[in-house]
Amino acid sequence: NIFQAALSGFRALLCRSGGSSCGIRRLLCTSSSGSGGSPATAYPVGATFVNRNPRSLEYSGHEPKPKGWELQQPSRNYYLKCILRRTGSGTIAQIVHNSGSVVVEASTDESAIRSQLYSPRDVSAARAVGEVLARRCIQCGIDRVHVDQLALPRTAERNDAFCQALLDGGVQLEERPELPRPERPGVDYDSLTAEQRAALFPRLVDELRTGEDKAKYVQYAPTMRPARHQERERRYQALAKVRRGWWWNYRHQRLLPSPNPNNPFARATSGGEKSG
Repeated sequence: NIFQAALSGFRALLCRSGGSSCGIRRLLCTSSSGSGGSPATAYPVGATFVNRNPRSLEYSGHEPKPKGWELQQPSRNYYLKCILRRTGSGTIAQIVHNSGSVVVEASTDESAIRSQLYSPRDVSAARAVGEVLARRCIQCGIDRVHVDQLALPRTAERNDAFCQALLDGGVQLEERPELPRPERPGVDYDSLTAEQRAALFPRLVDELRTGEDKAKYVQYAPTMRPARHQERERRYQALAKVRRGWWWNYRHQRLLPSPNPNNPFARATSGGEKSG
């Protein structure tokens, strides 16, 4: 029938498109355009958006930087940091993310760079590594990096040549400022007065003292309540039993429960017993 023919055509279209959702979208788009509707109205924009490139938020400054401690050294308040190191065999320049992963790297250990240098550790080597690193950064879409002035001071000739090579290659040595986040609506707890704080967060003791059912739920003053570390003491246990209606038996010299469970405080005393 017509339904089975349409279903078989739909399955054939899915198999031709690899079973992905793109085949479904093309089918819906074809059906909507054939019926007179536009594809724009047939596909509303979703409420959620999955960002498949996390660096786009860092590039625009919307991604928060890791603040760390105030006196933490070296600081991690950056997205991408430029590092220049001189080893025993040469010079290494890296662009490191704040997560610790190396994004871009250039070193004099590479044969293409080493063959053009007289020494892998002098000023010319630092300049050459900076030029190669700047070119690779531009190819990766990185045009701004963070440079720690304490770890890489430009007073040294070698560091200055490296930084100048980055600037000439189109890489700025200062990142974009982080955009401030919008304040979330809520209660400013720091600016509350004592009356407002008491109204928002009433204490349990105040509720028991001022409640209408105070006599029903509280059988003794709130100030007589012991702390938790005193609950295991014998004097507290004796006081708690007295509050529940236990009475002191002078003959046996011990506390006994009330003989009347319905009214524990109204008990009759025998001849050999006195009320405590």
